[in-house]
Amino acid sequence: MHFSTILVPVALAALQVSAAAPEFCAYFTGSNKSRRQVGVVRIGEIDTIIADGTELVVHAQDSRCQVILANGKPGPEWLSADPV
Repeated sequence: MHFSTILVPVALAALQVSAAAPEFCAYFTGSNKSRRQVGVVRIGEIDTIIADGTELVVHAQDSRCQVILANGKPGPEWLSADPV
């Protein structure tokens, strides 16, 4: 058996990383070039963040991290969220 026959599968197995499901939604203001993090909320919970002087109650419903306010309405366009 050639050395590379053993080494390649072992190396490939070591590279496989199991991606854990995100636990939080991180909230940002601004555009992609100048984003500023304003809060982090655990998925499934409701919390208050202050963004650009505005107090917002956000609901991190699921790992898609859509910006949804606690009253069910969509958040302002200047607020974005990413799963972390």
